[in-house]
Amino acid sequence: MTAGGFVATLAGAGVIYLLVAYAIGGPVMLAHRLAMLARHRRLRYRPVQDDTLASSRFTIPVSLLLPTDGEPDAAQAAAGLLSLNYPELEVIVVNDGSLPALAALRQQFGLTACEVFYRRSLKASPVRAIYRSAAEPRLLVVDCEAGTSGDALNCGLNLARYRYVCCTDRRARYRRDALLESMRAAVEDPALVVGVMTVLGAHSDSAAQSPSPASSGFWQTLEHLSALRALLSLSGRRRLGLGGDGIPGFVIWRRDVLVDVGGFGLDSRSEHAELTFRMHRHLLRERRPYRIVHITEPIGVPAGDAQLAELVRRQEASREAIGRILWRHRGLLLNPRYGPFGMFDLPRYAFSALVVPWLELLCLAALPLALIAGPLPPGQLALAVAALGLGNGLLLNTALLTTPRDAYAGAVLVRFILIGPLQLFVYRPVQLAGRLRGLIRALQRPAEAL
Repeated sequence: MTAGGFVATLAGAGVIYLLVAYAIGGPVMLAHRLAMLARHRRLRYRPVQDDTLASSRFTIPVSLLLPTDGEPDAAQAAAGLLSLNYPELEVIVVNDGSLPALAALRQQFGLTACEVFYRRSLKASPVRAIYRSAAEPRLLVVDCEAGTSGDALNCGLNLARYRYVCCTDRRARYRRDALLESMRAAVEDPALVVGVMTVLGAHSDSAAQSPSPASSGFWQTLEHLSALRALLSLSGRRRLGLGGDGIPGFVIWRRDVLVDVGGFGLDSRSEHAELTFRMHRHLLRERRPYRIVHITEPIGVPAGDAQLAELVRRQEASREAIGRILWRHRGLLLNPRYGPFGMFDLPRYAFSALVVPWLELLCLAALPLALIAGPLPPGQLALAVAALGLGNGLLLNTALLTTPRDAYAGAVLVRFILIGPLQLFVYRPVQLAGRLRGLIRALQRPAEAL
């Protein structure tokens, strides 16, 4: 085979891969989502007894941890957490020494310094001061020297009193019953459930003082569409207890297991992903039965368009760190000691995280190459590109089914439908290139501490 024929074959194979993934995958995903919605509708005759769970004295108390990240809006986020419909909870706000954030908390809650005796179960930055509010006894504010989110979470974990700890984000606004929905599996089987992972929706809170999606620019619209598409990766069963591409909501851990594995890592981009690997390794070595539950329905939304963009960037940074995490835990791969997790689930996840982005980016690059090398006539190639755009548009429209009906309407919905087919050719290559740059950096520094 000549060099030209080899290039033409590769270009043709790339086009075929994209057609299978998008032109066929889009309608298949739409049919799958519609089937799921139909199944949920059939099960509506069994309503969820949220009122019973909210008032039961057997509902497990939860400690909610909220790092301020040095931002004053953490005070508003703490007020939202305190308004959650849950029988017993405490909110531990961890400030990293930021004076503006502490001032905002003092102004909103009337904090006064206090002394709290606690066991330092995990290594964390020194605590400077602890504050309580006379108006809200469930609130505890800790001022420490935390340098990363993982360090701040460890500091809050040392002060947590309850069996389950819930990691929250100041950039999210959660539904009032979000904690009830998230804790349902843990309440039903606390001996088995060691973790619960949830996601946020991709639309902004209409009450937030931020630009609406209709006034957002072209690139911001593509970010919205990318966040919507990420929710699709969480549909269906996930044997591997690792988060998908969706924007994280609540991340809940059982405190005793969390302390056993050494708490959160210090990598601010991937503390939950790295912790999940350590959870699996620790519990499988001890041959203890456990479950890490994924809740696929969004439990809240970003506080605004700016927060949505920040959350998407943070999630992308977390995915860039996956290469280093997999390298650190490479002993789990194809290791029969870890059962189906090591032999099947983790290799499949590694292939998806490390190989598929390269493959998809190369296939997108093969589209113009196919025109030059000539495996397809220009007319057929144009039809293939149109099919890819329509298939990707179907994927994104399917993702809209995961959001409330009034989240996107009118001009916003029309804008999303029209721009959706372009997301594959404009935003997706940039997104994949960012992941690959992170992977290359990880391979250059595989032994970097997490």
